Amino acid sequence: MAVSCKFLWLLGFILLPLSSTSPQTPWVRGPAEYIALSGDLLIDYEVASNTTSGAVIRVVDSQGIPLSKTDVRSNLGHVIFPCGIVHKAGDYHFEIAQGDTVMARSPEVTKTRWPASATHVPLLLESYSSDAVVALEFPSVKCSPLQQDDYGFDVTLVYQGSSHPGLWKPEVLAQERLGNWKALWSQHITFDCQLFDRPGFYQVQVLCADDQSLPAVSESVLITVLKSPQYAINIVQNPISSCHSGINVVYRYPTTCGKGRDKVRVYGRRSGQLEYLFEQRLPMNKHAITLGCHLFPDGYE
Repeated sequence: MAVSCKFLWLLGFILLPLSSTSPQTPWVRGPAEYIALSGDLLIDYEVASNTTSGAVIRVVDSQGIPLSKTDVRSNLGHVIFPCGIVHKAGDYHFEIAQGDTVMARSPEVTKTRWPASATHVPLLLESYSSDAVVALEFPSVKCSPLQQDDYGFDVTLVYQGSSHPGLWKPEVLAQERLGNWKALWSQHITFDCQLFDRPGFYQVQVLCADDQSLPAVSESVLITVLKSPQYAINIVQNPISSCHSGINVVYRYPTTCGKGRDKVRVYGRRSGQLEYLFEQRLPMNKHAITLGCHLFPDGYE
């Protein structure tokens, strides 16, 4: 009988720790991917029952800055962050915090992309002929940012070269700064016709102004620019070396683009190298100009 009681006492000693309830390890988890301004964010979580008081779940950006928080009301469930809290591409994570103590952090970041967009541009232009009006559309956006934007956007015109895109180093021609999302989807941007001075391919890109490492917000299709047949220039006499009373230049061009800023630019060749010599503004409503002989240095052709 004594042996039997001792056996039961030992069995109870062994089973007691196994039957006790261990504290619940808190956790929080967000979606693997999210599209900015596309809808609410649903976040799952769990905490111990005795730690819900004063606990919050917060959204944290890639710089570690909390953007928003909401109270934990039960030990297990989910919370919803409304559309508009996250409005910028990048990596975000979620935390359960109580005061200054972080109790849990989401194990994986939520990779956030810019909303889908369409950049409307003219598909075909002639050089120096007309302005390009750009309109931006974001069909998947469901809301506006709930917090004041702390960044802007650069709408950029890029020259992609005269041959197949990708074989030419892109050249930024102009930038228009827009301060926030509202300006981005409500304004039309106009790029002056003088920017389209070369045949080739052009593109409009929208970039985050304060973080150029982020993917482009939007990129247009390529704008094809052809050499305009409306431009012509002829030199009345040849060679230049026989200049006596000036060199007469006859030209034809549309006045819609130049706005009084058109110039004739003169280059000279010496030892096989083409060099810039000078330029002179063209008089408005005229189709000929005389360039003085003194403007042409000796030794050039």
